[in-house]
Amino acid sequence: MPPLCVRSRGGMLQTIKILLLTGFCILSTSVYSAVWTKTGILNVSELYTDNATSAPSSSDAQEELVTQIAPELYFHGVGRKVVLDLNYRLEANYYDRNIVQDDDVFHELNSSMAAELKKGVLFLDAGASLSQEYIDRAGPQTFNSFATSRNRTDVTTVRLSPYLRSSLSRSVVAEARYFHNRIEFDSDQVSDRSAEIVSMFVGSRPGFDLFEWRGEFVNEKDNLDSSFDSESRRVGLYTKYSIRPWLKLLADGGREVWISDLEGGGEQKDEVDFWLAGLALSPNKNLLIEGRYGERFFGSTYSFELRANLSKASLWIVHDEVAISAAQFRAGVVDQQNRKFDTLGDEVTVQDSELIVREKTRINLDVSQGRNSLKLGLYRTSRTFYLILSEERSYGGELSFIRALGSNGEATLKLENKRQQFFQRNLESDFSIVTLQLENKWGARLSSVVSYKYIKSDSPDIDGMYDENELGVRFKFFFL
Repeated sequence: MPPLCVRSRGGMLQTIKILLLTGFCILSTSVYSAVWTKTGILNVSELYTDNATSAPSSSDAQEELVTQIAPELYFHGVGRKVVLDLNYRLEANYYDRNIVQDDDVFHELNSSMAAELKKGVLFLDAGASLSQEYIDRAGPQTFNSFATSRNRTDVTTVRLSPYLRSSLSRSVVAEARYFHNRIEFDSDQVSDRSAEIVSMFVGSRPGFDLFEWRGEFVNEKDNLDSSFDSESRRVGLYTKYSIRPWLKLLADGGREVWISDLEGGGEQKDEVDFWLAGLALSPNKNLLIEGRYGERFFGSTYSFELRANLSKASLWIVHDEVAISAAQFRAGVVDQQNRKFDTLGDEVTVQDSELIVREKTRINLDVSQGRNSLKLGLYRTSRTFYLILSEERSYGGELSFIRALGSNGEATLKLENKRQQFFQRNLESDFSIVTLQLENKWGARLSSVVSYKYIKSDSPDIDGMYDENELGVRFKFFFL
């Protein structure tokens, strides 16, 4: 991911919001006498590229040398009633020839807080971030930390989520939650927006009885400052019944409403009953097999998951098809099956402002022995934008191998490939990246990294066809 910048239009207002929220988090934590874990890292790098402008011809390629200084700070505070995380990174790039751009400074910040305001009843989750997102997935993309792109914009996000939780009995709990976030973009191509989610549920405690149940109501809204709004409502009952300790029957049902309102284009509304049924098989703690089949407003759907953990390897295979609102994407909330979204191959851009039906298959294989490991990840994702009936597909994979070198060093080889298809615009992109990295630790407070990266773009209609070689040397100083 490219560095995250907050230096342009609106940057001062964005920074003030972040500092205010961060100060509130720190103040709240200090009141409750937090115990802090602190980590500081100073990165000093020298980076070389033989094609700073991503030129398609080697005769047009231009070299560039970049000096990069990047301090990082990580704070984790645990108090009696508050938990705070604060991560900050500053990155200063100094260019030898200034071919791509002038010297620049970038900032990245993520903060979060979880607080218990009234014992056992009232809670608050809050957070803020400075980040960057692609404006258009079909636009040019960059794969190093010092390239410029008109297809990225700065993003400031502030989120608040107060909620009430109560134990109705020894086996039944209830919760009512309100979530709100405000997102501001530093680009005239997109509009600022806010997302709101109201949810209420009552259900049994997980694992408390043979029969687990959860009744839930969720209302989601995604509001743009321009002309497009989307809303969804869902009322459902989700159940699990243990036929045997290792075999569970799954049954979900309810009613869902999806509404998209585009100014000048009218309102599109889908209101249908939904149901899902399946089985979960877990003969031991190292194996889980789960499958569901049912009907949603977009038609028949099924999901499958296999998780297997062995002594030196783990395997995860999952396929699902879910409807995801823009509010869910922005909030990062769990879906109706209570699982976090898996983001590899599922990038969000600032143009994702409506309902998306996503079908995804993912395979992960991890093999490790001591300090040596092999990781393989493959995915296939299909995204259908429900209102404009546009479809996108992405395929790809990652293969990484880590090999220990003596007692203080390790070598990492990483291979990546990503292919995207945009059917409405008749565009395709194909990227391949090879990364080799050698790292050595010189005591407890210093390490060095030597890296090589090869990038190949085969996207004539988007980024063009080009090759790039990058070499880098980085020293990491640990303090705090």
